Amino acid sequence: MLPGPRAAWALGGGLFLVTWVLWATGGLMYLWAVSQIFFTTQKMQSDIREIEALGRPNPAFARELQVEGTKGSSGSKPGYVALSYHHALHENRSVTVQAQVPLSDLLEPGESLPEPALLDAFAQARAARLADAECRLVEQVLAKQCVVRDSHGDPDDDGLARISMTLGFVQKSPFGDLPAGPRAAYVETNDPVGRPQRVSLAAAPEARARAYAEVADLCDRLRTAEGNCAIAHVMVGTTIGSFTGGSAEFSVRATLSSLTALPG
Repeated sequence: MLPGPRAAWALGGGLFLVTWVLWATGGLMYLWAVSQIFFTTQKMQSDIREIEALGRPNPAFARELQVEGTKGSSGSKPGYVALSYHHALHENRSVTVQAQVPLSDLLEPGESLPEPALLDAFAQARAARLADAECRLVEQVLAKQCVVRDSHGDPDDDGLARISMTLGFVQKSPFGDLPAGPRAAYVETNDPVGRPQRVSLAAAPEARARAYAEVADLCDRLRTAEGNCAIAHVMVGTTIGSFTGGSAEFSVRATLSSLTALPG
């Protein structure tokens, strides 16, 4: 039996409604998928531009100068890029520290070492605390701002924790004066500061504080001689594996940069 006109209209309307809902839903899903792809692509492009910008000098820095010697094997030299952002935190300006600390020295009063299975997590957590304290040490003489970029703690079989950290900082002292121009050369040194020495693990923080002061003084003297100076990198600490007889080898190395005038 065939449906009557009203039933046919109702059936046709129902089929149309179902078809429209399916089409609309599919269209919305399609638009949603397209929008997700668009925004994901935009975010990726933004991230790529940000990463690429880390390797580029500040375009507002020393516009009036033609600076030579800024290029390395794979783009601008990191030290020059950091120099061009002297008043801001930058990935290319850092302090790296290596330290060896008795695990017992990482304990709070009344605290005992955790079970062996938790020693790694314990050392990692206390490394973060030490890195934060190191930033405050760096801010005493070297930096007007310091942030922890990375920290790592690794317990060893000798009852020590091997601590490493990377700190970002904004230099406390000014860069100085730019050369009169129109040409200048970028000059970079990467040399030991003082001679390696043996220090007790307990005295290592004081040795690092003196090292930061020595690096700051070295940059001040370069600024007096050349008119400007920037600190790109400081590497300080005790050499892993050198701990014997209660002391370890301690050394400091610094990368300093400056701009010097060229004739013409």
